[in-house]
Amino acid sequence: MQYPFRCLCFLVCLLAACAVPPQRADRELTELLELLPGTYSGTAPVPRATDGSTQAIHHKIAPIDAPQFGARVYYYQLSTGGPDGRPLQQKIFAFDSSQGRAGNRMRAWVFAPGQVAANLEQRPGDWNAVDPATMLSFPEACAFQWSALSRGFEGVVTRTRCTFESRSFGQAVSPDMRYAVFPERFEWQESLHGADGQVLASTGGKLVAARD
Repeated sequence: MQYPFRCLCFLVCLLAACAVPPQRADRELTELLELLPGTYSGTAPVPRATDGSTQAIHHKIAPIDAPQFGARVYYYQLSTGGPDGRPLQQKIFAFDSSQGRAGNRMRAWVFAPGQVAANLEQRPGDWNAVDPATMLSFPEACAFQWSALSRGFEGVVTRTRCTFESRSFGQAVSPDMRYAVFPERFEWQESLHGADGQVLASTGGKLVAARD
C-alpha cells in the first residue's frame, strides 16, 4: 500500500514523538524561561464545596540557584488568599537543558506540607539545603513536555504515559496535567485518576490566572 507524502510525515511524527530540532529546542527554551517567571492571580473552586464557591489563588514562579536539581531551576508556589496567603502547593521545577535534546522537558519535585516555609525564592541561603531525596518526585515519564503555542507555551503530562504510586491516595495514580503561560496569563488544569480510571481529584477544568 502506498501512502500520500503528508500521511507519511504524520506517521513519522508519531513514531518520533514529534521531536524538534535541537536548535529550535534551545530557542524555545530561552523564550519560555523569559515568559514563565512571575506572579499570577485568579480564582479556583473551594475543595469539597458543594455550593460552587470559589477562593482567590496566587501562582508564583521564580528562578533559584539549586544545582542539586539541575541548571535551570524554578520555585513554584500556589497560595490561597493572595501572594502572602497560605501555600497550597510548593514545588521545584527543573528544565532539561542538555545539548542535542529533541524537545523541552520539565521535571517536578513536591514539598510535603510545612516542609519549607513559604516564599523560598526570597531565601537564597536555603536553596542549597533543599535535598531532592526528601521530596516527592516522579518517574521520568511524568516530566512535563513543553511546546510552543501562538504567543505562549504549554507543558503537559498525560495519564497514558505517566503513572506513579501515591502515598496520599494509597494506590497507583495517573495524572492529566497542563500548564500554559502567555504574556498576560497563566493557565492550570489537573486531574488525578485512580487505578480504576475514576477521577480522584480535579481542578474542575481549566483555571486562568492573570499576570500581576
